[in-house]
Amino acid sequence: MRCERKEDGGEDNSEGRRVPHVSDSKKDRGGASVPGEGGGGLQRDYRDVDRERQRLARERDTEGVARTREGKGVAQVEELNKYVKGEALLASGLGLPEIDSDLEGLAFVRRVDLHNNSLLALGGIRRLGSVTWLRASCNLLRPSLRVVAGMSTVRVMDLGYNALESLEGMSSLRQLRVLIANSNLLTTIVRLENPHLESLILSHNKIHELGDDVLGEVQNLKKISLSHNLLTALPDLIKCGALMELRLAYNNITTIPSDRLPLTIEILGRNSEK
Repeated sequence: MRCERKEDGGEDNSEGRRVPHVSDSKKDRGGASVPGEGGGGLQRDYRDVDRERQRLARERDTEGVARTREGKGVAQVEELNKYVKGEALLASGLGLPEIDSDLEGLAFVRRVDLHNNSLLALGGIRRLGSVTWLRASCNLLRPSLRVVAGMSTVRVMDLGYNALESLEGMSSLRQLRVLIANSNLLTTIVRLENPHLESLILSHNKIHELGDDVLGEVQNLKKISLSHNLLTALPDLIKCGALMELRLAYNNITTIPSDRLPLTIEILGRNSEK
């Protein structure tokens, strides 16, 4: 099963796509109304995306279960060694439904690419103490970031195009700089306690609310992408003094109060702009 990344029409290099760069001027933010309403089409788009995601998940689940029942599903260290190059494990697109819990022989690996498999969990990958870069996008990881809990050395993590419903467990990723979790099933965000986090990509989810304390422990955060969600208001971001870029295209926000934003911020994309 091949995971296709959908084009937005122009946004974000970190997500492999581009989204219209429509900057709000300073006077746009002073509590004035923001144009671009009309959420009916947006809701229909989400239903279409959900149906497609559910169809792909069922199809990939069926493939994974079939492989496991045939005794071919669990990838052990001997098999994974075939895909090791230097300090990198490059095992994308192999249709893996499961990874063995004992991967002691791969303790030296620093980069792991598991993109486009059928994984419900990461098995022994979680116990590799040298991994600093992980790409596990286009899998079936669920329901929360507890599937990667304990990976305290990872700095860059791409979990886009999975079935994550929550970021619970993210606090254990103490060295995390970049989290990409676009195109999942997130609805709300837990309080983030990742002091080194610089970039947070959460576009194409169903996030409808962000509490004022959500970003309380991420003072180094420079970029947030929340485009293609269901937000109607912004949290107080005034404490995020390092924040420079905020992406909000395709939401239901009607006003952007300037007193809740740091002076250095640039807003890119507004509501249901196309």
